[in-house]
Amino acid sequence: MLTLEVLGSGSGLPSARRDTTALLVRAGGTATLVDCPGAVVHKLARRGVGVEALERVLVTHEHVDHVYGWPHLVHAMGVYGPRPPLAVYALGAAIATLRAMLELHGLTGGRYPEIRWHEIADAGGEVFAQDGLRVRAAPARHTRPTVALRFEWAGTAFVHSSDTRACAEVIELARGADLLLHDCGGRRDQLEPQAPHASAQEAGEVAAAAGVAELRLIHLSPAAEQDEGALLLEVREAFAGPVAAAFDGEIIRLPRPRP
Repeated sequence: MLTLEVLGSGSGLPSARRDTTALLVRAGGTATLVDCPGAVVHKLARRGVGVEALERVLVTHEHVDHVYGWPHLVHAMGVYGPRPPLAVYALGAAIATLRAMLELHGLTGGRYPEIRWHEIADAGGEVFAQDGLRVRAAPARHTRPTVALRFEWAGTAFVHSSDTRACAEVIELARGADLLLHDCGGRRDQLEPQAPHASAQEAGEVAAAAGVAELRLIHLSPAAEQDEGALLLEVREAFAGPVAAAFDGEIIRLPRPRP
């Protein structure tokens, strides 16, 4: 079973209900972290995942709300003690930021874990395929180079758009997926035409065009979460399948029964 745990479902401005967006993906006994904002060590521990058990980290882009917990994660690994190398997958720009953060805090060499860097191509493509888990990437549309990610395991799949407007690349990556987690910055009448985040309507249009079975809205700002009911109504104008707003602590196990 492919298990997705929502460590955070909010935007760069957390609320009392939602912290910055991050995911934990478990498949076949492996643990993969998607993005690395604050308090991630604590959140992993609450789910029974110690830093020694984390096999890899995928970073969608280098904006601060997606990476500011990275130095603390590496520091915690150093405190824990020797462990296998940690695989990190990210675009080149994000890798440069992650490396600089480790240098700034003196978290290299000595007791700190070996980091094995794997650069994701700007055009996307296969990120890795290991022990039955396959991950593919596609470029998203945001203010910085960003990738959406598709996780496939034993015939099931989910896609995380990361921060993006609606775009053809994410539609193609999500095609036929069991679940799509799509960025939502608010209602269509709240966003500027060139806003860096999708409206609820756009998220629904992407889900419908991709033919996904289920949609979750994620990366919700405090203003957007106060308008959750209206967001879901707007999505349903474009997408007929099940839809909900993702929430911190949510656990989704795939496959799920299709309606």
